[in-house]
Amino acid sequence: MQPVPAPAPAPDGLGNIVEVAVSLDGFSTLVDLVVLAELDTALATLPSVTVLAPTDEAFAALDPSLVEALTTPAYNFSVLSPEGLFLTTLNTAEDRVQFRSPDGQSLVLNDGAANVVVADVAASNGVIHAIDAVLLPSFLQETVATVIASDTSNLSTLTSLLNQAGLVEVLSGDGPFTVFAPINEAFDVLTELPDLDTLTDILTYHVVAGMYPSTLIEDGLELTTVLGSTIRFSVTEMGVMINDNVPIETTDTVAGNGIVHKIGGIFLP
Repeated sequence: MQPVPAPAPAPDGLGNIVEVAVSLDGFSTLVDLVVLAELDTALATLPSVTVLAPTDEAFAALDPSLVEALTTPAYNFSVLSPEGLFLTTLNTAEDRVQFRSPDGQSLVLNDGAANVVVADVAASNGVIHAIDAVLLPSFLQETVATVIASDTSNLSTLTSLLNQAGLVEVLSGDGPFTVFAPINEAFDVLTELPDLDTLTDILTYHVVAGMYPSTLIEDGLELTTVLGSTIRFSVTEMGVMINDNVPIETTDTVAGNGIVHKIGGIFLP
């Protein structure tokens, strides 16, 4: 594969990663999404950056509903720093990119998940490789149901109750869902297990249709839950409270079909 020369340099030398990406044809979707994710400043200023840049056609090949979900503030792109044949992305330590050259000429990523179609487009603070598919983070393989089930230290009671109410399949569906997940201790207020209908009402009171990461939560925000009841947020110096007395403990565990916030209490209909 022959390297493609960089665009005409700026007066003081090569442009930075963002400037070069803007100047190239076929990367307008990537540029728009980088700006939306507020990564443009980082990509323009970080030293020694390697960006695997999906083409417009690569983004167009994605399911539109996935693109819509990825444009919420909960998701970020993978920005890479060189570490040999394996690159570790900045979005999560679990996501690494493997470069292989089966024929000695082409570059294949992650066992064929994408191919480098244009290599070595230079910028003042790094290099861009154009790729023909979008590399999706590992968390997109998870659902909010599996995220909850995997947190055995904090959410095992919720997992058990979701199973009893038959809601695991629902939370494994397309979504997107925002789940306000009570930690184990939050259920201590229930002196006995309610009947199935009441349990289902309680659990669906903790689920909102749509993606609501912490960046969208503000004082006075009201959201309608799947149950049909409203939850209300108040933001103070002490943190974020829901319905005046339930604190948010941790935020923004993302999955392919939604997001989970752990809370320190339960909502009772």
